This record gives sequence, structure tokens and C-alpha cells, in this order.
Amino acid sequence: MAATKPVLTYWPLRARCPLILLVLHKGGIAYDWDKASEWPAQKEKCPFGQLPTLADGDILLGQSLAIARYLARKAHLLGETDREFAVSEMMVQQYDDFYNQLAKAQYTQPRSEAMKNALTNVTKGLQVTEKHLTGATFTGKILLGDLAIFTILDIIVKDLKPDIFDSLPKLKAFYDHVAADEGVKGYLAVPLSPYFKTE
Repeated sequence: MAATKPVLTYWPLRARCPLILLVLHKGGIAYDWDKASEWPAQKEKCPFGQLPTLADGDILLGQSLAIARYLARKAHLLGETDREFAVSEMMVQQYDDFYNQLAKAQYTQPRSEAMKNALTNVTKGLQVTEKHLTGATFTGKILLGDLAIFTILDIIVKDLKPDIFDSLPKLKAFYDHVAADEGVKGYLAVPLSPYFKTE
């Protein structure tokens, strides 16, 4: 009997699902995607009443980073050494900090001012983050943490600040390097709509 595919439930938005999708594509994990067409009727079945969720056999997961880490473990994208794991996890935390700043601005009025301030702070944080690159990536490979930083850069450059790389030349090279990966190309071909807005 063939193993069932994990099922991701979330809207096709550049919000909480891109990192999960990146891990799925980079890890070569076949999956099914429920685009939350029955929301909010699905809410009561979610572990914490929110999306995304991942159903994998008899496992039902909530929380986007828990899902990303679970899939990264299956795909061997957490790192083979203590150093690789540590650096990767540090970058996941950086991603989460950046994402939360943008998410707060998304719901603050006036949004244009809040998002401008958030992007200024995130850019400063990315300038510090850039210093941790060791060659083409942060971990020496393309692990979960590298995919996390790629995710926040992808959201910003596509939806919020197309010129973000003007002050981040090393991160531009990092972004291009990761984008050229065959698995990541699969993610980039997935049609996603913007979630974050500047106005």
C-alpha cells in the first residue's frame, strides 16, 4: 500500500506557508495542498484553531515553524553537525523576528507608516544578519535556516521593497544562489498571492 502524502492546509499566500513549501520542494517531499477552501468550517479541526496545519498519517500539526522543522527533519535539512544545526536554528529565529515585525505592521494604522518603520528596522537587522554568511550560505549548505532567510527576503523583494538588495549585496548573492537550487526553483514556480501590503 502506497504511503499517503502529507497534506498542507493554508491559503496560497506569501505569509506563513512559503517556508513550509520551500522545505517540501527542497526536500523532495511529495505533498497535497488543501488551500483552505472550506475555512472557517475547518477551524475546529485545527490544533490551535488557526492555519497552517499539516496532516501526515496520524500526526496533525499546527504552528508554521513546528511544521517546517518537522518536514526539515524528514528531509535531512536540519544539519549533520552541531554547528550546522546551531547556525540553522539561529537563522530560523532571525526569520521569525523579521516576520513578526512585518506582521505587526500589517495590522497597525496607518499601515504605510508602520510598514515603512518595520522595513527600516528589518533592513538594519538584515545588514547584521548578512555578516554571518560563510561563503554562499549561512550553514555551508542549504538548510532550514538558509531557507528561512530566503523566505523573508522573497516576501520583501516581491511584495514590500523591491530595492531591498541595494544595501545588501551579499544577501543578494545569497538569494540568487538559493534561488538557483533545483528544489527551490520548484517552490518559485508555485503561484502565491501577496499577503503583506505597504498601504
